[in-house]
Amino acid sequence: MSLSGASVIQISAMADITAFILAGGKSSRMGQEKAFLDLRGKQLIEYSIKSARHITDEIFIVGPRDSFMAYGRVIGDIFLNAGPLGGIHAALKKTRTDYNLMLPVDTPFIDNDFLAFMVAEARSGTATVTVPKTRDGLHPLNAVYRQRFLPLAEAALKEGQYKLDRAFPPNGIRVLDLSDPALRGFDPAMFDNLNTPEEYERAAEERFAKRSTAKRS
Repeated sequence: MSLSGASVIQISAMADITAFILAGGKSSRMGQEKAFLDLRGKQLIEYSIKSARHITDEIFIVGPRDSFMAYGRVIGDIFLNAGPLGGIHAALKKTRTDYNLMLPVDTPFIDNDFLAFMVAEARSGTATVTVPKTRDGLHPLNAVYRQRFLPLAEAALKEGQYKLDRAFPPNGIRVLDLSDPALRGFDPAMFDNLNTPEEYERAAEERFAKRSTAKRS
């Protein structure tokens, strides 16, 4: 996919963005730590790091230090057992940049050109949150957050409200709807995540097999 300003962003322009890989989930449905699952010789955490590096060299992993310290810089949640909102809050507490790309550890199919496009959209506008949308709904774990989202996240967490999109400012969201004709070159399937053993097995057997076939053709 090639959109104006989407697929190529100069590295020199990335000084104002940090990438955070959200890896602190319990992986209860998978039955084991998702981040270390192997897909074609590479762990899911490695796919996330590679995608983050497409955008910036300033990368942190949000999760248990003992589990992830071998992979890079790690920060832990401040509000424990608060779900993804707790991870995003910890990220925004740590960041020194205005723009912050969030990536979950379980979406190995994410399109790096789309990430570049999303960052460009965030940087060109005034929205507090720039978030993609498919027919499945918003994807707030694959989104760009301005640092000013921090007090909104903290207020929600202090109230015991952990649902992420309820903390979004009503007039501060930029939604990138992949049903928009201008965005139809991006495949919504990139947001497929791996939550269960069945999804993991299907991904290992089907998705990467299709990619291999496409490269040979």
